[in-house]
Amino acid sequence: MIRCRKCSGYINPFTTFTSDGMKWQCILCKNVNAIAREYYRAIDAATGQRADIGSRPELLYASADFLATPEFLRRAPHRPVLLLLLDCSHPAVASGLLRAMCQGALAALEKLKDNDALHMCVVGYDSTVYFFNVSPNNSAPSIVASPDTVEDIANINDNFLLETVELPLATNEMIVSVKESYEMLKQLLEMIPNDFQHTKEVGCAYGGAITACISILSGFGGKIISSICGMPSAGEGKLKKRFDVEKLSNKPKEYTMLGAGNDWYKQRALACSNCSVSIDIINGAPDDIDLATIAPLARLTSGSIVQATAQTMSGMADQMEHMLLRCCAFDCILRIRTSTGLSVPNFLATATCANPTCSRSLSPPPTPPTRWSCSFRRSSRALLRTSSLHWCTRTCHGSAAFACIQCKSLVSENAHTVINSIDSLGMTTFLAKMCVDYATNMPFVDAQKTVTEKVITALRYSLQLAKQQGVNEGAGELLLPDSMRFMLQLLNGFYRIPATGLATSKPIKPDDRIASMATVMTSAPEPMVPYYVGWSYQLFSPHVSVAELPMPIFSTQTHFQSEGIYFVNLGFALILWYGSAANKMILHALGVLSEEEASGADEGQLLVSPEELAALRERVETLVWQHKCINTPVFTSALEPCKQGNRTYEPSMLRIMTEDEVHGIPSYGGFLLKIWQGVYGRWPKK
Repeated sequence: MIRCRKCSGYINPFTTFTSDGMKWQCILCKNVNAIAREYYRAIDAATGQRADIGSRPELLYASADFLATPEFLRRAPHRPVLLLLLDCSHPAVASGLLRAMCQGALAALEKLKDNDALHMCVVGYDSTVYFFNVSPNNSAPSIVASPDTVEDIANINDNFLLETVELPLATNEMIVSVKESYEMLKQLLEMIPNDFQHTKEVGCAYGGAITACISILSGFGGKIISSICGMPSAGEGKLKKRFDVEKLSNKPKEYTMLGAGNDWYKQRALACSNCSVSIDIINGAPDDIDLATIAPLARLTSGSIVQATAQTMSGMADQMEHMLLRCCAFDCILRIRTSTGLSVPNFLATATCANPTCSRSLSPPPTPPTRWSCSFRRSSRALLRTSSLHWCTRTCHGSAAFACIQCKSLVSENAHTVINSIDSLGMTTFLAKMCVDYATNMPFVDAQKTVTEKVITALRYSLQLAKQQGVNEGAGELLLPDSMRFMLQLLNGFYRIPATGLATSKPIKPDDRIASMATVMTSAPEPMVPYYVGWSYQLFSPHVSVAELPMPIFSTQTHFQSEGIYFVNLGFALILWYGSAANKMILHALGVLSEEEASGADEGQLLVSPEELAALRERVETLVWQHKCINTPVFTSALEPCKQGNRTYEPSMLRIMTEDEVHGIPSYGGFLLKIWQGVYGRWPKK
């Protein structure tokens, strides 16, 4: 690695070479460095580039990975460990979550069986904790029930280290190589759903189980994927109901339900961060479990929170497989370097941070949701350049890697240039996260109002700049820069989701709000679009030519007719909605109804050829596949048939129809009128 002698910055695509390639100038500190003899290549006179630039990824790409050499490592990297913590209680069995998680783990195991770097461990619990011996020396997996583990008290010391928990099995009997113990792990995952299918146990010892799992991984680090289907009720970490959700729903004090009841789980989360352990939480409980108190386990360890509900259960097996297979970074160190004149006084991410310039995070998501708070000195000029780096052990190749990432941004004193450079989706994401921050300390209505006022202030300033350039709005027009064209629609959609949205016909559970907030804060911007505004398509209508279908439509109830068939992407689910009068033969052609179910249809009403139907189905399948790919970074949505009147999905469909007002939640048109009044100080003239 070629580094600057003055500031230790890395050579990158923005580097300038001088003296025919003998020297290079650092973009961070402007220091001119001599090129080492073994790295020297002459500059091609025709292109002005190094002759070997095609073979130098660090000079071609803003992000480049290298195998980490010893000087970058504090210690030899550990083998990554994936630990499955499975809720085996009756609620988990009855909901189908236990079986779905085992099915997803089996599917992932089949693809990981030749990975000699990956290790795995499985732990179960209900009112007691179950440890599984999957040593390759055994003929079959064995189970050890340990009720004493539930009551063990393991305190956290001042250095955030967890006291040792006495375990009934040796660590090497529980943590095994996936490649060496593939058959044992496969037998275990096939056995667990069957062994617990008749359980009547409803207790939940999640606190004791998670403590045992942290103790198991304390010497290795790794990832815990945990499921929970009831409020912790046994042993350490047990909780109790704290609020009457019905009474506080849509009241000014509703936000108080999002505060943690105690710091017990937060202390365990800090211990996890200290020993390189990350935790994902899959919540399958039908009732509130005080997720606000449990959530720090995920929030402070770069983990994620997934809600396993009746709407999402069909996609849980695929989601579990995705969580096991996605490329993860373990035991990471992130350092930020900036160009002269720029400081980073604040760093907000999904993990704990030691100081503003260096954060230790574990197993970040594929697109880490990081926000920077920057300040500039008056000496700053046209360009801002940042450089960040980290090393990690990845499950995809199992070796220590060093990633060097460069970012080059424009800094301008011209406000018009800044406004025109705004990205609607990026700005919406920033405002959504800001609103979530506010909503933890003030009523949801006030949080939305505060963010909306910031948008109005920006639009007022943009309007002033436009008028200075001779651009005036027409009658009844709201003048928006092209760069902010979709921002208001996305923001209005965000105000409707459970994170900070108001309740409609039913109260929004605090757990749903916490999970929604976690999704907003930890997800990449692109897959969040369907969560905010939804995407609707018409798949069939007797009034539209089949050759024109599927076609996008506005998300409004008026476009959903009883004889039509529609596709809706809700983010957490893909819906194939059909009206009560929809043609059964079309539904059969699209795979919604079986041949027997469609046998009573009047074929005389169908004026579509078999070839046209086959082509339509192919186009629909392509559309569904594209939307699955969009959603996968957040949730592996499954396609769900939904007949008119369905009470599981239709309430969520109505909530994302931004063109309609839903139980007092303003439509997009109403939101624009509010923005108009804020910008112009009056209502638009009719």
